[in-house]
Amino acid sequence: MHIGSKFALHSGEFWKIPKRLESIKELWYNARDKFSNKRANIFFINGEHIEGDNPKEGGHDIWSTDLNDQFTDAKTLLKAYKFDAIGMNRGSNYHTTKGNTGFEEMFLNSLNMNGVKVYEYSPFDTIQTVEYGNADFSDRNSHVRVDDLFLCRINGRVFHIMHHIGGSKWFSYLPTALGREMAQMVFYKQKLWEAADSPDIIIRSHTHRYVQVKYGHSAGFVCPSWKIFDRFLLKSGQDAGSIGIIEVVVEPNGEFEINDVIMEDRNYPKLNIIEIQ
Repeated sequence: MHIGSKFALHSGEFWKIPKRLESIKELWYNARDKFSNKRANIFFINGEHIEGDNPKEGGHDIWSTDLNDQFTDAKTLLKAYKFDAIGMNRGSNYHTTKGNTGFEEMFLNSLNMNGVKVYEYSPFDTIQTVEYGNADFSDRNSHVRVDDLFLCRINGRVFHIMHHIGGSKWFSYLPTALGREMAQMVFYKQKLWEAADSPDIIIRSHTHRYVQVKYGHSAGFVCPSWKIFDRFLLKSGQDAGSIGIIEVVVEPNGEFEINDVIMEDRNYPKLNIIEIQ
């Protein structure tokens, strides 16, 4: 979501959005109308719900370096969606970690949405589910922990979700890193999971460029982002990431559909051009 960046999603309640960027907010609120299901079993944020304070650039292009402001706006935007549960992965340390503190965990533990379950994940420890409204967050065991990966099963389909993935700016190579990871899953069969538990749907983020790869009965995609670019991305030349959100529907019989709601090129914020006479 990258809440906090002047070039990313924002509700408009805490910072006046330039008119050219209104289309990003509009897509966030309109995307839900294009979903197959109006209420999700789980709403998953694959890392970097906020931009962070951008220390290397001195807070450049951040509308507020106060993480409380970024948290508040992210919570405001989440209210637009209906879901039974929520989960998160860790993103890049630069955006969502300060010292030994992960902002994803801080965010989940501060949501307090009555009736919504929170899933945490650990590769080998016991996994717990906390339900807001019923949990005693004064108990340390009720605090949600966020890891670098998240595996779950929905109607027989196993999801393998991580934030990081390699990438390339060459569009012809965008599927390469994803295809490699999907192929590598075969080597981990019976090593990291039983044969029957092999992942069916592989989800990544990080590169901000949406791409989908499908092999037979398995599929994978790199999520779009909600940020166009920033000063860091422009250091390698003009850039513009994919903007949007993905719905994955798994039917009771295991059949699945990937419904991508991606901003159309004509709706992207257009760069300002100054007329000089």
